[in-house]
Amino acid sequence: MPLPLTLLASPLALLAPAASDPCTLSTSLTLPNYQALQGAQGELRVQVNCPAPERRYRLIWPGAVSSGTGLELELLGGLKVTVQGAAADLGGLNVMSGPQTLRFAVQAAPGQWGVPRGEQRLGKPVLLEVGQ
Repeated sequence: MPLPLTLLASPLALLAPAASDPCTLSTSLTLPNYQALQGAQGELRVQVNCPAPERRYRLIWPGAVSSGTGLELELLGGLKVTVQGAAADLGGLNVMSGPQTLRFAVQAAPGQWGVPRGEQRLGKPVLLEVGQ
């Protein structure tokens, strides 16, 4: 009988039930206020805290599109960014285990005129636990 998946509210994660504590996921985006004339560069940090080092999982960013080794995301304010080198780690291709802290360079290209100036908010990735 397949195990049901449980949806956690904050941060968003999908986990198969297990006897030990679940893995938790947090993200932060450091990006200066966007201005269409100059664009912006920053950093995305993804931290996974898995109490059991043998717990295996994939990270998936809903709505993201692979672009070479990068991942293209649209922030909640509408700003489109490229997360450099994140296609495998945040696109669900790599299986990881235990605690992880991932850091990626982020670039928002200039010329996105319809985007409101100022702070942009980050959506949430999904943590999908995989079998042993």
